Amino acid sequence: MLRSRSAACVVLALLLFVVLASTAGCGGHPQGPVVRKFFVASRMGDATTLANLALTAFDARTEGEVVNLSIVSETPEQVAPLQLKALAEAFRAAQEAERQFTDKWDAYRQVNREAIRKVHAAVEKGLTLKGPDAAMQEELSKWEAEGAQLTKNVSEAREAISRERPVVELSMRNPLKPIDATQYDGVLATKEMTVSANMKMPDGQSAKKTLVVTLKQARMKGPQGDIAGNWIVTNVASAPGGARP
Repeated sequence: MLRSRSAACVVLALLLFVVLASTAGCGGHPQGPVVRKFFVASRMGDATTLANLALTAFDARTEGEVVNLSIVSETPEQVAPLQLKALAEAFRAAQEAERQFTDKWDAYRQVNREAIRKVHAAVEKGLTLKGPDAAMQEELSKWEAEGAQLTKNVSEAREAISRERPVVELSMRNPLKPIDATQYDGVLATKEMTVSANMKMPDGQSAKKTLVVTLKQARMKGPQGDIAGNWIVTNVASAPGGARP
C-alpha cells in the first residue's frame, strides 16, 4: 500500500514538472505554448504536429535545435480585414466568365469551321490574307485576345486566394466542426513574439539566439456568432544581431 502511494506521488511529481517546464517563460503570453510546441515539434521532426500549427519550418538539421527558450517580448495585435470571401467570389466569377466564353467559342468554331481552316492554312504558308479571309483572321485575333485575358483573370484570382487561404484554413481547422472559410467574413490578427533560445547548432556547438516568431489567428463572423481560429506560426526569423556563441 505504501509502495503504491509512493509510486503515485512520483508520477504526480513528474507530471507537475512537465507542466511547469512546458509553461516556464510563457507567463502573460497566451500564445507562448504554441511557440514552444512549434520548436519542440521542429526538434523532434514531428511533421504531423507542425502541419497542424505552422505554415513555416525550422529545420533542426540546418538551423539547429532549440533546447529551451524564454519569451522576451511580443508586439500588440495588428488586425486586418480578411478578403478571402470576396476573393473566392471573384475567382468563381472569373471561372464562370471563362466557361461562358469557351461555350461561345465552341459554337462559333462549329459554324465557321471551314473559314477558320482556310485562315490557319494560309497563315502556316505565310500568305497575306485579303477580303473575307482577312476579316476572319482579324475576328480570330479578337477571340484569341479575349480568351487569353479571361485565362489571365482566372490565374490572377487563383493566386490572390492562394496568398490568404492557407493561413485562414489552417487557423480555422477543426475536424469536428469543419467550415468553408470562403463563405465567411472576418479579420486576421497578427503579432510577433521575440524569444531568447538556447540552441544546439548542427556542428554540435551551443549558442544563444534571439528569434522573432510571427503568429496569426483568423476570426470569422458566422450566422451562429463569431468563430475564433487557432494561433499558428507563419514565420521564424533571426533578430538583427540576435546570435551569440
